[in-house]
Amino acid sequence: MSEDELELEPDIDETDVDRAVAASTLVLSAIPTIVPLVAEAVKHGIPKQRIERIARMLKFLENQVSGLQEGVLAHRMRTEEFLDLFEDGLWQTTRALTEERLAHIASLLKNSIKSDDLAHEQEKMLLSLLGQLNDPELILLGWYGTNMVGERANAYYARHEDIVGPTIRESLMSEEEERNITFRETYRATLQRLRLIGPDQRGSDRITPLGRLLLEQIDFYE
Repeated sequence: MSEDELELEPDIDETDVDRAVAASTLVLSAIPTIVPLVAEAVKHGIPKQRIERIARMLKFLENQVSGLQEGVLAHRMRTEEFLDLFEDGLWQTTRALTEERLAHIASLLKNSIKSDDLAHEQEKMLLSLLGQLNDPELILLGWYGTNMVGERANAYYARHEDIVGPTIRESLMSEEEERNITFRETYRATLQRLRLIGPDQRGSDRITPLGRLLLEQIDFYE
């Protein structure tokens, strides 16, 4: 039996919901309709160790929307479209393993509140794309987002060379080096399949408008 299964309880009381929302004050006090969504997620079997992830994501979200007028915030977060997106974000939150991932989810939710530039279906697609990328794939997309030239790109490469480095095979490579190249190729193939990168006129992969939009909506470089 897994650790998650051991931590599941058949009856989760209000205390567990309180734990999930305790880190947030502005967001949930302004938007009472969000509390039932959190409660529903908790009652459907989120292990206790994952409830804290919801609390941390909500805190990120609260910090990011703190500059908005409360009336505007409340109005936008009560819409059916936002609540639908928020519910999807909750389930991704329970699977997030890093603070960066939680912040990206919160950023996408925040940007859906602050801007009407995208249709609801487009925001849902971007959130779904985020959920389909693991952290190395997202880092690789970020590398393409730098356009791979200039001082900023050089600094990014230095931080993530193990992920964004070349995939050229050479003779006398070790088994570990071969394996790492295979993983890098797989990361790139995922970005190609999702149309986040694609060939330019010279046949070299470049970030697509969709890939750049995803990075913008999750505030990737911030």
